[in-house]
Amino acid sequence: MNYLAHIALADHTDASRIGNFLGDFAKGTRKSLLQNWPSELVEGFIMHRSIDSFTDSHPTFQEAKQLIAPSRRRLAGIAIDIFYDHFLSTHWHRYYQCERTLFIDQFYQCLERHPDWWIGDFASAYPYLKSENWLGCYVKPEGIQLTLQRISRRNRKWILPIAECYEDFENHYDSFERLFLELYPDLIEHAEAQT
Repeated sequence: MNYLAHIALADHTDASRIGNFLGDFAKGTRKSLLQNWPSELVEGFIMHRSIDSFTDSHPTFQEAKQLIAPSRRRLAGIAIDIFYDHFLSTHWHRYYQCERTLFIDQFYQCLERHPDWWIGDFASAYPYLKSENWLGCYVKPEGIQLTLQRISRRNRKWILPIAECYEDFENHYDSFERLFLELYPDLIEHAEAQT
């Protein structure tokens, strides 16, 4: 799952939401992380890992990977996580009562209340995250295309082809949507069992 899903699946606390959101930035074991961060934030990091592991091993996610062209399938996990934030955005009302845009605005405020919890390179990314509304742009297909292009421009040669995954997104849109709708209720149940 990508950013929006990790925040939505977190507990309703600042530490859990920020920990789930920044989980990819947090390296190390629970024990080593607890030496530098509050326990509730660390539990968010660990929950992020659990959500990723559950998603990656889910049969529907394995099926979704087969919809990515073989030449770029090694990037399937990253691309599908982004696709799934689009489907979470478009089907938000099925799962949550709070308006999606309000939820996102509240999360930006949550981040700004706790800059001392920003980990790794996040401080340099945050101005772009907010000004370009990364969390809100997923609702439109163009936002997915822009996100994939942005990722492809990172200074890593192996990730360049990810922008081409937009073609897979367009070609198999209905199948990705169906597979997301099968996965997400299981993921909610898994996340609730972590709390």
